[in-house]
Amino acid sequence: MSDLTPESANAAIQRLLLSSITPAMAEETEDINRISERIRSCVERVKVEASEGAALVAECAPHGRTMVAQAQKTLADLEALAVLERLVGEIYGADCSG
Repeated sequence: MSDLTPESANAAIQRLLLSSITPAMAEETEDINRISERIRSCVERVKVEASEGAALVAECAPHGRTMVAQAQKTLADLEALAVLERLVGEIYGADCSG
């Protein structure tokens, strides 16, 4: 296992973030430098997807429930990452978490 540094913690969060979002969302948010802002942007995008899925459920579209379930899982993952990112910021200082 490598040393625990702000850089290694941020790299781990970045890796987990990329495994939690779609490739399209990763591409759409790749220009956001601060991890906290990128996570926040992804949360907002997933909330839109969840809303769209809920609208499809209301219209009895068969894939609406799948969209909502996936969005809920992704939101839970992103919220967990946001907690870890804040913890890293508190441990290493706010300037190290971005």
